[in-house]
Amino acid sequence: MHPRNLRVPHEGLTPGDLQLSEPALHYVTRVHRLRSGDLLTLFDVATGLEADAELLDDRAGLVRVVACREARRTTLPVTLLAGLGKGDKPEQVVRDAATLGAERVIFVQAERSVARGSGNDRGDRLRRVAVETSRQCGRADVPDVQGPLALAVLFTRPVSAGSLRLVACRVSHSRPLLEVVRKAHLEQRGLPPIEILIGPEGGLSPAEIDAALAHGFLPISLGPLVLRTEVACGAVLAALWLAADAWSSPTGR
Repeated sequence: MHPRNLRVPHEGLTPGDLQLSEPALHYVTRVHRLRSGDLLTLFDVATGLEADAELLDDRAGLVRVVACREARRTTLPVTLLAGLGKGDKPEQVVRDAATLGAERVIFVQAERSVARGSGNDRGDRLRRVAVETSRQCGRADVPDVQGPLALAVLFTRPVSAGSLRLVACRVSHSRPLLEVVRKAHLEQRGLPPIEILIGPEGGLSPAEIDAALAHGFLPISLGPLVLRTEVACGAVLAALWLAADAWSSPTGR
């Protein structure tokens, strides 16, 4: 047998002999060319479980699982507060959040949000996007997707002790994102829970920025260029993901 670090999604993961789905079988045998006797790792995003498995029959897609375990979590303590965008922008935000380790996405109905919340159908679709993206990138859990919430409701939500609340905006005392987060990381000897608010197309209004600052949000900048709302969300998560990885290494402490 030749162990392979190949992660494959499987719903309803339990010990015993299991049948791979047709897409999973194609991925395992046609794309990665595993054969009977090879090893792989199965994971179930719904339960947060994973397991080593042996491919018993590469034609029928039969695998054997001896025991399941809690999957290693690959998440950051980050809640993205995303201004509700139009079109497929919310879907892109959810894809980036799932891929880049965010724990939660809460969509926000801001003054300049063109799109309006449309009930459970859109929320269900966004949750399906989160699940499918988590499967595709090998993430063992799924980010929580909520909203849209009014900003007034968002500001009064209870937050974890020591949370770092940030708002992306251009004011005179805005500081670079990673400068602010790095300072908190050093003070708390680890990455604190982070909430970061990013406005919709056109950004947050001056009144909304003032309200965020009044509720304890710190103003941060995302560089000299104007970013589309969905790009800003992805850029923030990517920066935090890579920075956390660097800071957790022995040379980055």
